[in-house]
Amino acid sequence: MDNIAILDIVGHKAGMDYYNISLATEMNRLPLKVWLLTTFKNQTTDFPIFDYFKTKSHSRFLNALRLIQAQIKSLILSRKQNIKILIVHIYQGSFFELFQCLTIKTARLSLMTITHDIERFVGKDSKWRRRLIYKLADKIFVHNAFSKQEIQKDISPGQQKKVKIVKHGGYLKFVDHKISKKTARKKLELSEKFFYLLFFGQIKKTKGLDILLRALDSINKKVKLIIAGKMRGHSFDAYTKIIWSQKLDSRILTHIRYISGEERELLFKAADALVIPFRKIFQSGTMLMGMSYSLPIIASDLPPIKEIINHGENGLLFRCCDPKDLSHKVNLLSSDKTMAEKLGKNALLTIQNEYSWHNIAQEYFKLLGEDNP
Repeated sequence: MDNIAILDIVGHKAGMDYYNISLATEMNRLPLKVWLLTTFKNQTTDFPIFDYFKTKSHSRFLNALRLIQAQIKSLILSRKQNIKILIVHIYQGSFFELFQCLTIKTARLSLMTITHDIERFVGKDSKWRRRLIYKLADKIFVHNAFSKQEIQKDISPGQQKKVKIVKHGGYLKFVDHKISKKTARKKLELSEKFFYLLFFGQIKKTKGLDILLRALDSINKKVKLIIAGKMRGHSFDAYTKIIWSQKLDSRILTHIRYISGEERELLFKAADALVIPFRKIFQSGTMLMGMSYSLPIIASDLPPIKEIINHGENGLLFRCCDPKDLSHKVNLLSSDKTMAEKLGKNALLTIQNEYSWHNIAQEYFKLLGEDNP
């Protein structure tokens, strides 16, 4: 097997540092040599990490220039270290993602893409850039059958064989077991009397926060909602109007900003359940994170979510975009401690048994060495 580099331009944002460190760690335990080229340095890993893609400038032009320089450095490193396979994450089908793919193929290296979102949820999507990226890729990895089905609609029948499913791993190794729920609530100044729902992650219109807020008025008054995450593509004003019009302000705690790793740890430990009220999604790392913390999940019944959540076994599903059904499921969970414990325990077992990075690395190892039929 050839040497491999994973190119990560996101890093600490959206938990991609966890994703890439976990994947690279397990791949390096196989007969592989893997480099991680990203936005940060890490002294605790036993494999090389280079912060080539670190950008700090407020100037978009300077950041773009630095990203181009970083990509050139990545190709130089690949030549020096005999790296033959480069794995690129695809999120938006952006010009830079296309630039990465074009330069890798120009250098006559193997290009593998991990496509997280099949379309953009913020801003205008570019189908022509995505199609060109897919055409350039030697293999296209997605995280579930729904994403594979959607991506195959946009590529020719001859290219469809390149699309492979490899699951998105969990976050078990990043859970701090020294912090208890009681300790987390004390640090966050949360009462032991309430049942806390957590809505976590970047707040986009497709995430359905408005659906959750409209459901809250019909939810038991002992339930409070924690909203934690940075706005993306719109303002919080529309949600504020719902909160004030329904007089929900006393039941909601907001942290509308970037959430540090330390604060995230406290929020997930303090919460009683994680809510995923999305309108549309291709994969939810937040949901897998919540399951890694043994949190009961209440989620929209979207196809990619149903590939992970079995209703009544490791979570609860509600009809997408239906506040009434969402409130019913929250009331059901918050009033049944035995159910909540069962769902949380089974959510954790699902991550341990089906979403371990060891198994995922094994699957990549098999597929990377496989020729397309």
